[in-house]
Amino acid sequence: LYEVEENSVFGEHYFFGKNEKYFYDAETCTKVDMLEIPWEFFYCFCDEACHHHKQIIKNMLEILSKKEFLALKKLNIVNSTSLKERLCIWLAGEADKSNIVRLKMKREALADFLGVARPSLSRTLMKLQAEGLIEVHRKEIKIIDRKKLELFCE
Repeated sequence: LYEVEENSVFGEHYFFGKNEKYFYDAETCTKVDMLEIPWEFFYCFCDEACHHHKQIIKNMLEILSKKEFLALKKLNIVNSTSLKERLCIWLAGEADKSNIVRLKMKREALADFLGVARPSLSRTLMKLQAEGLIEVHRKEIKIIDRKKLELFCE
């Protein structure tokens, strides 16, 4: 189960496969408008091979590529043996150039992403802070010692 944000795409990977079964159910909390694009659209070009058609296909391939990258990134994280290792991999990958991670989700959602309970996540964050690797400030985590943090990523 996951939430789809406004103006987002879901089910896009079915466009390029031959599966006839779909593993999606969609439920909305409010009234929505949804654009359904038939799979034929991606295989049959207009007579003029118009720019708009090409742009939509390019955009869809970029979306697929980005989602595939995120799926592989998550797989790498959840395959790690310890929560400390998972968290360090996630922090190292999310940090900006100034070694700051701005949390875009609540801790409960981050815990779900990492496959742990929220109290375990909070304890591990506090341990990393006590070890001098990070500083936690509400929705921001600053990496203090990136080299030491990355040792836990291996």
